[in-house]
Amino acid sequence: MKRLVRASLLLSLLFLCLAAIPSAAQTNEPQTNEPQKIREGASIVLRGTIITPGGVIEQGYVAIVNGRIAAVSDKRPDLPNAVTVNTHGIILPSFVDVHNHVPWNVLPRWQPDQLFTNRNQWRMDPQYLQMVDGPFNRLASSHFCDMNAWGELRALVGGTTSILATQPQPCIHGLVRNLDFNRVGSMGQLGSIVSTSSTY
Repeated sequence: MKRLVRASLLLSLLFLCLAAIPSAAQTNEPQTNEPQKIREGASIVLRGTIITPGGVIEQGYVAIVNGRIAAVSDKRPDLPNAVTVNTHGIILPSFVDVHNHVPWNVLPRWQPDQLFTNRNQWRMDPQYLQMVDGPFNRLASSHFCDMNAWGELRALVGGTTSILATQPQPCIHGLVRNLDFNRVGSMGQLGSIVSTSSTY
């Protein structure tokens, strides 16, 4: 569980703050346009505006060593072999929700009377159809965008700033970072900057 939380925090930091790397003339940070493979246990330094419980650090640094946050500071940490990512963005602690059906969060949690052994059983259960599927479909036909906004607001209040599984609708602009829509842009950008050798 601790590894999952640590991995989620690390991923959320990377997803939230990666932006295009500026040219070396714009910053004193070491820069490269070549993809960098980050081996497990390698050190990473993120640079950007950091929001902490104690305030905001303009042009701050987050040092990550062995998958853990080792330092948050306004001074560049002394990690000679670290990969530096100048985010030109905001870095803040948060969660990445990697699987959700956002508009369904307007409904109360269904408490079935029985256990099911697979999803096809509960999806055809009369109680589910009456209490969940029917109400969702009736609401979604005219209020889908509001339902999605409510689900994203609930996620944001709970500490989630990046989420998967929001449907591609023109009315959805995203209260949280939508990783479904950003898969090509942000993930492509992430892939061009760093790639990790471990899977969480």
